[in-house]
Amino acid sequence: MADLVRHNCLGGQGLIHQPRFIVGQAMASGELVALELDRPAIKLGGIHVLYPPDRRPPAKVRVMIDYLAEAFESSRP
Repeated sequence: MADLVRHNCLGGQGLIHQPRFIVGQAMASGELVALELDRPAIKLGGIHVLYPPDRRPPAKVRVMIDYLAEAFESSRP
């Protein structure tokens, strides 16, 4: 989906707010230009992990959840 949004922006169909890993190459080449905002972007408050309440997540998902929780906890001020 992010690639489609980036592609549409490159085609002149509007502005986008995307992470640098998606638009960095287009910015480096000059295809896209960063705009300066008059106020900071909204902070979304972290990452949310969703899975059906009637099932336990697979072990690999649980490991990822634990990793993210630890990584974000250590980055808190």
